[in-house]
Amino acid sequence: MIIQTNTVPEVPKIGVTPFNCSSFTDFKDFLIDLRKVNDNLKLTLNKINVREHSPEKQQEMCLQTWNIVSGFMIYRRTAINTCIQKTSSQIQIIRKENQGMSTPASRKLESKIDLLKSELDIEDILLLQTERLYLKTCPSIPHEFARVLV
Repeated sequence: MIIQTNTVPEVPKIGVTPFNCSSFTDFKDFLIDLRKVNDNLKLTLNKINVREHSPEKQQEMCLQTWNIVSGFMIYRRTAINTCIQKTSSQIQIIRKENQGMSTPASRKLESKIDLLKSELDIEDILLLQTERLYLKTCPSIPHEFARVLV
């Protein structure tokens, strides 16, 4: 999916491709690419909040930008949770094959789950930052909007 928009100023165009959970390094790079929308959010919101736009147009642009940013946030969170589930399943298979015993392979996968859970913590921080920016720049947007993601 490529984001293209005529009304939201300069939202980054990021290609969203299927993610691969097998390599945490590759998955982390995937998340970094998807977080560029959040990285550029302040600039995007500043462009919305200029005098040349009517209040109605500003609100429309805020909502459109929120829809894009929240879509990426939901997608990232879903990808992380999917990788946690896949990795947990791999651990269960390894333990079943080894009569419930922990192995170097299962411990490596458990460490990977810890890393993935830390990515969920980062998503929580990004959500709070995003909500704060929106409440400052787009005060006419309902305050409950961001809680949909939690």
